Amino acid sequence: PGLLADLLPLAQCYVSASKPVPQELVRAIDRIFPALRFFRHVDGHVALFHGAGSGNLYLAAAVLRHDQNGARPLGHMPHSGYQRLARGGTVIIADTGVPPSGPHGFGGHASCLAFEMSSGRQRLIVNSGIDSLHREKYREMARMTAAHSTLVLDDTSSARFAGFGHSARDGR
Repeated sequence: PGLLADLLPLAQCYVSASKPVPQELVRAIDRIFPALRFFRHVDGHVALFHGAGSGNLYLAAAVLRHDQNGARPLGHMPHSGYQRLARGGTVIIADTGVPPSGPHGFGGHASCLAFEMSSGRQRLIVNSGIDSLHREKYREMARMTAAHSTLVLDDTSSARFAGFGHSARDGR
């Protein structure tokens, strides 16, 4: 919600100045709204995948008031591999995609098949998210499989992290 909270006033500045809003800005906003609806639980909190923090649920609600489409959340995010199941007041959001590769994988998480589940206003199964104080020493731990609501076998992470010029490490 934070990025959207920055982009919406920027778009309004163009409108107030009687200037056309750049199409790149319009397209970015139009892509973020469905993603925010997709990852939002019934209680208003956003799912904790890939470094997302618990954030401000009031900020998410405030920016969604500007969503002119207001459609129901999608059942899947085709470019990321996430799936959303919702029935009644129960929501399951799952990471069913492949891990990112190349430069996109630099900040990725070993969260294959991780999921979150909520029922009504209660979040029952969640990922750990990020350290709210953004301490560097916890960043790598938050990327490991064990920090996500998925199966860990033999205390081994589901992905190996390596940076350019660094040796591979499995996150154990």
